[in-house]
Amino acid sequence: SISGKNFFLKSIGKKLKYIESMMTEIRNKWWTFFQPNPKDKSNKKCDCHIRCIAGALNCDWLEAYDMMYEIGRRSADNIGDLLIEHGFTACKVGRDKPTVNEFCNEHPTGTYVLRLSHHVVCVKNGQFFDTWDCGEKCVYRYWSKE
Repeated sequence: SISGKNFFLKSIGKKLKYIESMMTEIRNKWWTFFQPNPKDKSNKKCDCHIRCIAGALNCDWLEAYDMMYEIGRRSADNIGDLLIEHGFTACKVGRDKPTVNEFCNEHPTGTYVLRLSHHVVCVKNGQFFDTWDCGEKCVYRYWSKE
């Protein structure tokens, strides 16, 4: 009957919404909103490198900007060279690239900077700090300071 089908569809819809809400909760478990740029109220600036350095080196956004500017004048891999200058070690990821969420789960301690596709993010003690939830993106390489 039609009413039976409608009831069935509604019950499936409710179950899917519940599963979706649980997945969102699990996916966001490792993410903490982080916006050190005092002039970016809309979180739309393309400054992930500067945000990431500010988080990884425990400095403010302007200090991170100045460091990136200085190293950018002398290096092609400015974020990698800056991190190495500050005691980080460059690491490669194997063929099976983890997501940011998986990386956080597998690295509960230490400070890391992860290079993703067109993005970088700072991870500290199993949490990643960014203006958006990039937890489903793949990690292509990273720098560690444990």
